[in-house]
Amino acid sequence: MDEKYALIASIAQDPHLSLEEKNARIIEITTGASKKDKSNDAAKANGSTEMSAIERLSIVTNNLQEILNPEIMEDVINKGERPLTIYWGTLEAI
Repeated sequence: MDEKYALIASIAQDPHLSLEEKNARIIEITTGASKKDKSNDAAKANGSTEMSAIERLSIVTNNLQEILNPEIMEDVINKGERPLTIYWGTLEAI
């Protein structure tokens, strides 16, 4: 598990990757499937190429220790009026 976290941290800090590339690689590491694979599976299942609100929220909240006000995130995703902006805080051991 620590190896996964180290790999994710190195991907997140790589200045040569775009945000989309970082997200795709992190999704692949955490779920074991590439974003392309997941979107293809979802598209086959429901005839659509878009992810559902539940799938999007699941990706955002996957493996988080704490989630504050998830109903706000759900509301933003369901309305689809603007992109979901999140704050990701971490604690550093002193």
